[in-house]
Amino acid sequence: MKKMIAGLLAVVLLFGMTGCGKEETPETTPKPNAKAARQADMGAPSAQSMWEEDAIVAYRKYLEEREGVKDLYFSCVYVAEDGQGVTLALAHEKNAVDKEDGYITTSHIVLNNYVNGKVVQIKGSSMDSFSNSSRITFSDGMMWVPVYGGVSFYTVEKDKLKGTVYATEMGKSTVYSVTGEKRTEPEPVKESEVDAILKTERERAVPIKFYKNTIENRNKYLSDDYDNQE
Repeated sequence: MKKMIAGLLAVVLLFGMTGCGKEETPETTPKPNAKAARQADMGAPSAQSMWEEDAIVAYRKYLEEREGVKDLYFSCVYVAEDGQGVTLALAHEKNAVDKEDGYITTSHIVLNNYVNGKVVQIKGSSMDSFSNSSRITFSDGMMWVPVYGGVSFYTVEKDKLKGTVYATEMGKSTVYSVTGEKRTEPEPVKESEVDAILKTERERAVPIKFYKNTIENRNKYLSDDYDNQE
């Protein structure tokens, strides 16, 4: 387990995040456009960028079919385990923590992925933060979800959620891993390890912005040049 923890901490530092309606991470050096870099390297769109465009088209259709759900909001994030691929995140206005001009942040989320030509709900990805006033955030290629006394962070592998949960309750600190809807037995860790993870989340993660499922927002945030959205 200690080796797994060390590996996950390394991933936290290495992965980046982006997506439709992407957030600005607290870094001063702008990141290169991944899609443009792939195309420049190959002289043509790569298989990965073509897959991403197929996913965007599928997400648009998926959302169009659900336009009748009046309080549905969406965003897209890069949380694939290998650091590539875009995932569709959904939220409802009733779970909003804050309502800003044009978007909401939320305490509940559901993730969908493009797998084998279909949009499927990711197993284990329908989740709440421990409080309806605690927002779910993103950073370093991971989704961060506050839990009581700690925080969990997740990536996605096709139709499964994968992650780790750190928490301290009644003076006892533990860690366990999650794969889909399964979890390992909690193991004890030092409280300082939980504090270090919480510090990373506080310093780097930003609330994900969800945009109302309208044709205008789909055209803006699910367009062919979604990598270039401001």
